[in-house]
Amino acid sequence: MNNALHLDQTALFLDLDGTLVPLAARPDQVFLPPSTAGLLLNLHAACDGAVALVSGRDHDSLHIACTKLPLAMISSHGAAMYDAEGQECWNIPINPAEHHSLSRSVAALIHPYSLVWMERKSHGVAVHFRQRPEVGEALATELHVLCSEYPGFDLIRGHCVIELRMSGFDKGQALARAQRLPAFADRKPVMIGDDLTDEAAFEFVNQKGGLSIRIGPQEPASAAQLSLPHPSDLLTLLQTSLLETRFFSELAQRTPSGAKTVAP
Repeated sequence: MNNALHLDQTALFLDLDGTLVPLAARPDQVFLPPSTAGLLLNLHAACDGAVALVSGRDHDSLHIACTKLPLAMISSHGAAMYDAEGQECWNIPINPAEHHSLSRSVAALIHPYSLVWMERKSHGVAVHFRQRPEVGEALATELHVLCSEYPGFDLIRGHCVIELRMSGFDKGQALARAQRLPAFADRKPVMIGDDLTDEAAFEFVNQKGGLSIRIGPQEPASAAQLSLPHPSDLLTLLQTSLLETRFFSELAQRTPSGAKTVAP
């Protein structure tokens, strides 16, 4: 993919892990480099504020990993959103007692598995097995049985992670809700992600005539229209889009009305 995005017409939705930055062994080892943070702030300005990070992380984890950037953040697979000023747009409430019971049950289930660990999130729990990928199927089978005992939660799979998250929402529904907000309304949605958990968001933007891009291998099959091999390729695309948007904006200010322009 070589074409730049038309940022002045775009509502830009970006996943973090595996999309803007490479995956790490643990979520707490991921931080945005200063250059990427600066790029995101410039994109936010070029899109007139229509930029949101969309992550399976809960809000606190996402905010810290993104060095507390003043950007809109959709967290917990769509369960919550905060705007660029840090004001809550929505936050679906969870049953604390059920969440606590689930966490205890999952901790007991994974205890026999060495190097497998549980991350308690605001709207569910995640079981990470990146250091033991060979146990993924066994874990998925056991967690699926456990999840059936908690009807308020769904099981979803990602890159060497299995999550039990509160049911009733996904990233696609979150994007639909976000596009009703003034900053994102009446813009072409662009969703860029890397994982199975991004598929609902890809499907939403496809239905809306937007653009969906998956980062990483082209297998397994995806609803995304386009793919890029690596986060570094995405950063190149975003930087190119930013430069072209600035070029045409400056050119429009300098060109007399009615004059023709050419692409750089």
